[in-house]
Amino acid sequence: MQKVSKGTLRNSGRFDTIEQARPVLTTETEFVAEINRLANRVDETYWMIGELLIEAKRTLQIGDDLWSDWVDTHLRFNRQTAFKIMQATRLWKSGEIPSDQLPPNYTLVYEIAAIPTAYRQKALRDGAFRPDMRRSDITQLKRTLLPPKPGKHRSRRAIEAELRRLDEEESRIARRRAELERELKALTS
Repeated sequence: MQKVSKGTLRNSGRFDTIEQARPVLTTETEFVAEINRLANRVDETYWMIGELLIEAKRTLQIGDDLWSDWVDTHLRFNRQTAFKIMQATRLWKSGEIPSDQLPPNYTLVYEIAAIPTAYRQKALRDGAFRPDMRRSDITQLKRTLLPPKPGKHRSRRAIEAELRRLDEEESRIARRRAELERELKALTS
């Protein structure tokens, strides 16, 4: 099997077909809807890839010692990407966290999967997971959940930086709350 490079698709004529099939969009609503539709397709495709990777490793009986080489030789992405997709897919399929509480992107689900099980369970009980999570949310969740690594005490500078970030977040929330309250007041007037 020949490894497919990322540039191969551009030269295959498939992009010409994609250009011809693309709808003509003129409004913000149309652009947003089309971009989100395609992003959802990408996310769905990654889950399918994850299932196929897991199945290929099992069916082809490729051991851990040969798996990385197999991925690097035959697939368009590297072993780290394959590992992350597989770990995210395993968590998603396990049902440990309801799928409606997981972000749709495999990279974010992988970040959640990398949290030790006991801490993930605590976060689940606390209602910490939601589909609109961003990487910064997961990073903050890890800071809150996980004990500091041995020998890695947070510096005064790091603590002050986090306090500033929290102050900014509080300000943003206060502004948004005021906007919503004004909007609600206008609706009831």
